[in-house]
Amino acid sequence: MLSDDYALIFAPDSAQAGLDVIDRWLAAPADEIASMGRAKSADPGDLWGFNPLFERPVVTIGDDYVVPCPAAILQRLSPQGLHFIVRDALQAEAHPSKAFRAFTKRLGARFEDYIGKQLGLLEHATVSPEISYDGGKLSVDYIVETPEVVVLVETKAIAPTLDTRAGRFPQDNDVATKLQKACDQIATTAELLEQGHESFPSLKGRAVRGLVVTRDPYYWLGTPFFDDIVQPKSVPTTFISSHELETVLGPLIHDTACGTRLLNALPNDLRDVGSRLTELAHGANPLLSETWDADFEPIFDNIGKAA
Repeated sequence: MLSDDYALIFAPDSAQAGLDVIDRWLAAPADEIASMGRAKSADPGDLWGFNPLFERPVVTIGDDYVVPCPAAILQRLSPQGLHFIVRDALQAEAHPSKAFRAFTKRLGARFEDYIGKQLGLLEHATVSPEISYDGGKLSVDYIVETPEVVVLVETKAIAPTLDTRAGRFPQDNDVATKLQKACDQIATTAELLEQGHESFPSLKGRAVRGLVVTRDPYYWLGTPFFDDIVQPKSVPTTFISSHELETVLGPLIHDTACGTRLLNALPNDLRDVGSRLTELAHGANPLLSETWDADFEPIFDNIGKAA
C-alpha cells in the first residue's frame, strides 16, 4: 500500500494518511476485538449476536494486517457502517449530540435529493417533488405519475436500530414510530388526491400505490413479525431499500410501458406492507455508471498500467 503504484488510490492524501484511517476506524489487535465481542454479547453462547469483525474487520498482528472476513469490510463501509463511523467521530467533538443531529438532518436531505434524481431518470413518467399546501403542510417527498398509476414516494434515511436488527421488536419503537409514519404520510397525500385538492395533480381514475425507499434494508418487513407493527392505511404500500431501487430502475428508464410495469410490480394488498418489487428485471443504473466512470475507473486504469 505504501508503494508508488497505489498512491493514486489515496490521492490527494498520502498512503500513510490512508493507513492512519485504517488504524483508527477499521483495525484493532486480536485481543481487543475479542474483548469487544464478549462485552457486547448478551449471552456467551449467542451465535446471532454482535460480531466484532463488523466493527473492526482488520486484525493487526504485529506490523501485519489480517482480514479474516472480507465481507465484514463491505459491511463497515456500507451506508449504515459509515453512519456509525460518523457518529463515533462526532462524539469526540465539543457538542457531539448537536453535531450528530445536524449531520443526520443533512444526510436525510441529501438522501431525499438522491432518490429524486433516481426517479427523475424515468423518461415516460412525471415526477413532482414535495408539495406545500394549506399554509405549510407537506405532502410525500415525491409523486410519480404515469397514465396507469400514481406512485406516492416517501424516503426514510433512518438506519435500523440494534433492537430492530436483532429482532427484538416488542422492545423497539424504531419501526412503529418511523416506518409507520411513512404509511400515514402516504395515506394523507392519497386522501388529498382523492378529494381533488387544488395543489395536487388530478387522479383521473388512476390507481394509487405507496412506495417507501429506505437508505438501509429492513429485512424483516413483509414477514409476520411486522404485520402488527407496520400497516398500510388506505393505500397498498411497499418498502424497498435504495439499493433495490437503483437495480430495478435501469430497465424502466426508457420503457414506454414503465407505468404498467410499476403497477404490476407494486402489490395491491392492504393486509400488510410489501417488501419488494416483483416482476421487475435488474439492470445497469446510469447514475452509478457515471460515478464509476468519472471517479473510480481512471484510478484503477492507472494502477493497472503502473503494475
